Amino acid sequence: MKPQNEFPQFKKQHIYLALAILLLIGMSLACTLSGGETGNEKSVEDEIATSVAGTLAAQIPAAPPQASNTPDAPTATTIPPTAAPDILYQGTSFSYADFLASSITLETIPALNSEGPEGSYPEHIQFSFVGYPLSGTFHDPRIMIYPVDAYRSIFPYANDIFDNLQTLLANQPSNPERIPFLPIFNAAQLMRAQVKYFDFQNGSGVRFLTIYGQSALVVNNQELFYTYQGMTNDGKYYISAILPISHPSLPATSPTNLDQNFYEEFEAHIAEVTNQLNGQADDSFAPTLSALDAMMQSFLITSP
Repeated sequence: MKPQNEFPQFKKQHIYLALAILLLIGMSLACTLSGGETGNEKSVEDEIATSVAGTLAAQIPAAPPQASNTPDAPTATTIPPTAAPDILYQGTSFSYADFLASSITLETIPALNSEGPEGSYPEHIQFSFVGYPLSGTFHDPRIMIYPVDAYRSIFPYANDIFDNLQTLLANQPSNPERIPFLPIFNAAQLMRAQVKYFDFQNGSGVRFLTIYGQSALVVNNQELFYTYQGMTNDGKYYISAILPISHPSLPATSPTNLDQNFYEEFEAHIAEVTNQLNGQADDSFAPTLSALDAMMQSFLITSP
């Protein structure tokens, strides 16, 4: 029967149409999804990557500030002015502790041509101490500056003194048998204690405690003195200091009624006193060794 045969044919047509519509919808959806990936909107992966990167960045500590390699500007150093010397005369200057003198007399000593035991000497300068801490001493406190060439020409014996002093200063023996000395005394150098070598501003020398005599005597405070014998580095000037000094272990003077036994034991007496004085502290002497040394170290001797 025809009505029964037409229905199945109609149903098949609708099925084909439905399939076609579904196919078109699927293609449209695919195109929409494909266009979204290439558009301006971020994909899920992009959003996750962005989120993770932000989290990691937040967890990484900031790098500490780097020290600058630029050096600091140098700080200006203030150099204190050099103190002016207490004494300046004829090219020679020095300073001294106040207690060593109330004043210093500046003198130019004229040349002396003599055939006497003290010999001759050229014109030179002398610093005499007024108000020195010790009074009534055998020697007057003074410091002399001699021109070497003039001394050599006027008194040939002085050549040995200058040459021997230079040799002594070069070798610096701790216990020299004799130390060159100016001025020339009509007496013998009986002892040498507290021997020390040190420089002044433009030269070098040796200081020691000594006593001079024409015969044996007891080492005493009246005749004991500090001396410094030195030369400038250029060999042009010789400096000699004669400065009385005392120590409480010594008698004030030497007895005049010495017996024969003392003369026979004189060398032992000198050795004993030398060892005794060598063991004393600098500040146990009057004036102190340190004050006298500091004054001698301050000397600067140049041509006038």
